[in-house]
Amino acid sequence: MATLYKKYHEQGFTVLAVNVKDEDAKTVRRFAKQYDVPYPLLLDGHRLRKDWGVRGIPANFFVDRDGKMVKEFGSFDDRNADHVDDAIQKLLR
Repeated sequence: MATLYKKYHEQGFTVLAVNVKDEDAKTVRRFAKQYDVPYPLLLDGHRLRKDWGVRGIPANFFVDRDGKMVKEFGSFDDRNADHVDDAIQKLLR
């Protein structure tokens, strides 16, 4: 996610990570610093699970500029990297 964020952020792409373990803010900040996470980490995992129907981790959603979810992915890896890249480019048009 950090690679995608860095690659496309200047074009308007952003990433919001949501902690679903219900850890406190201090723990989440420590994690972000330790792993050099360049995007915001949010804490409200209960609401995300309820509102977006998250059943498994990881869950990745692409949301367009109007706030509409347009694509959902599980994990990102080399097997679907091109597909993910294409989806981001379409959103940024």
